[in-house]
Amino acid sequence: AKTVNMDVPIAIAIFSTYIAGIRSVLVEQGEVYFESICMFVFLLLLSRFLEHQARYKATKVSSNLMQHIPITSTVIEADNQFSNKLAKLLDVGDRILVKAGETIPVDGVIIDGNTRVDESMITGEFAAVAKRVNDKVFGGTVNQQGIIIVEVTANLKNALVSQIIRLQTTALLDKPRIAMFADRYSRYFVVAVLFIAASTYGTWYYLQNENAFWITISVLVATCPCALGLATPTALTCAMAELNRKGILLKRADALEQITDISLLAFDKTGTVTEGKFSISEMWHSPTYTHNDSLSKVASLEQYSEHPIGKLFVEQAQVNNLELACDVSNIRIQQGFGISARIKQKDYFVGSVAWFEEITQQRFAQSYSNVSFIPNVLLFENNKVLAAYLVNDKIKADSAITIGELDFLETALLSGDVQPEVDTVAQQLNIAHAIGSKNPEQKLMAVKQWQQNQHKVMMIGDGINDAPVLSQADVSIAVGNASDVARSSADIVLLNGGLQSVLDIFRLAGYSQKIIRQNITWALAYNILILPFAVFGYLQPWMAVVGMSLSSIIVMVNSTRLLNKKTGKQMS
Repeated sequence: AKTVNMDVPIAIAIFSTYIAGIRSVLVEQGEVYFESICMFVFLLLLSRFLEHQARYKATKVSSNLMQHIPITSTVIEADNQFSNKLAKLLDVGDRILVKAGETIPVDGVIIDGNTRVDESMITGEFAAVAKRVNDKVFGGTVNQQGIIIVEVTANLKNALVSQIIRLQTTALLDKPRIAMFADRYSRYFVVAVLFIAASTYGTWYYLQNENAFWITISVLVATCPCALGLATPTALTCAMAELNRKGILLKRADALEQITDISLLAFDKTGTVTEGKFSISEMWHSPTYTHNDSLSKVASLEQYSEHPIGKLFVEQAQVNNLELACDVSNIRIQQGFGISARIKQKDYFVGSVAWFEEITQQRFAQSYSNVSFIPNVLLFENNKVLAAYLVNDKIKADSAITIGELDFLETALLSGDVQPEVDTVAQQLNIAHAIGSKNPEQKLMAVKQWQQNQHKVMMIGDGINDAPVLSQADVSIAVGNASDVARSSADIVLLNGGLQSVLDIFRLAGYSQKIIRQNITWALAYNILILPFAVFGYLQPWMAVVGMSLSSIIVMVNSTRLLNKKTGKQMS
């Protein structure tokens, strides 16, 4: 490979000992160490075997995901006849029948039937999830109850399971600073070892010591920095496996190192600390409109939006049997503000108060003082508000517990919702900074400002409008119900919807850094301490072999402690 690595001293020692043995046989004098070479190779391979076993134990958590995918599936043909088809050959648009107890073969959407699905192989949560028509299901999860018909939305190559495996493989290729330091040090150390070995041989040969050759072999073997090379990769692999076991997908291995430097934790509100299940608590409409008229108009626009608030209005219109407009055109979504469209040659807007004030250049509170509450959704047209709504969301059950245990960090709530609503949620969750009425660009500026003030920022979000700040933050997390854009922008994805996984991330990040430092300290200490004994001839070659192998084994055993780490309340 035209480079110096930790295998160079080992290779030189093995070949030199082998050649010396051949020479002794040919000249019929001197020591023969063929059995020592066998022992050396055996112990070397034993340590390598234990290394690969540790890595296998760690990576099988993710790689075994593919074993959950069934080989065949039941496809419903165009004439409603059933046929069997390999899961890997399923195409987008295929309809498949999944019976109770069967494994769902690929990602899709339920188009008929209700059931409960065990998604523990992805999320780590063993409680079955209720599913109904239009709900997403994922390949490898188990249909526990009813019979469902699923329309395939992604082939096996692009399924969530495959994405998880690809992302972990990519993450393992990323190296944190401490790992790159170990790699650089090991290369320099190998060069130093070769120089010291050559000097040792020259010195002892000059002093006419008959064991000069074997002393040099001991130096080469004893000081091989194998343990240093294993210190970081084994720990990171085990840490990532433990996170996957808990339903946490790490997309950058070096994020674990950065997490320990985080000083400010910022949360999005809707769908992150709240459930994203909205209800209308207050409403107002102009005298020229009825409740049904305004609700129908809002739903006609919101049917084209993916925002949870939009789904609320569509569902409310369906409950009231309201007809939605069909002639909707010129649809535009303004991230962080709302949606606009043209219906019957009139332009309507549904969005925030800030958007209304920006477009109309008038203050809502002054123009509509008769509205007795502070709304967060407006329907307006031609500079006139037709309806106003106050939409509330329920705080997630684990939000308060999680934020309470993260009291060693400064916290902030960064949201596009109206300031009073953000203040209320922040107060209930004891979050220090409540920043509301911010569009995506303003959220991004807030994060940049924190970073300029020497903060290391972690951002947790879920929506399309969170993508810019997730990319800007030092470390970013997308929660389980996040949009695809947010997932792709984040460094870490919580496959389950709970926030308590954030605690596991901080605990395991701190513990993995502790393990890596222990490994590197041990590897450096061993090499520094063993070198004088080898140079001065106190170390026999077989002792050097045993010492080198044991140092590597100690590093690997220490790393595997991460696989069984019980995350307590104490965090580093």
